[in-house]
Amino acid sequence: MSSEARATLTRADDPGQRELVIAAAGQLLGSSGLDALTFDTLAAQAQVAEESIRRWWPSEEALVLDMLRREWIVRAAHVRRAAIRCGL
Repeated sequence: MSSEARATLTRADDPGQRELVIAAAGQLLGSSGLDALTFDTLAAQAQVAEESIRRWWPSEEALVLDMLRREWIVRAAHVRRAAIRCGL
């Protein structure tokens, strides 16, 4: 990796870095499928060090499960609010 490319990577202590990786994973998963989702590809797309990604998730599958869990939590909250508005 060139020093210029390395300089564009976010710092390990930047807030929101995991969210960048999860967003990149969602984009890659939607456009290219699970086989295209690698830590190397995610690191390049999210501009996050691959070592950071490996520290947070032991595998690509674990990352996808975390992404899906977070999406489920968001959607469930929307459903709860809609049910409350409808008096259910």
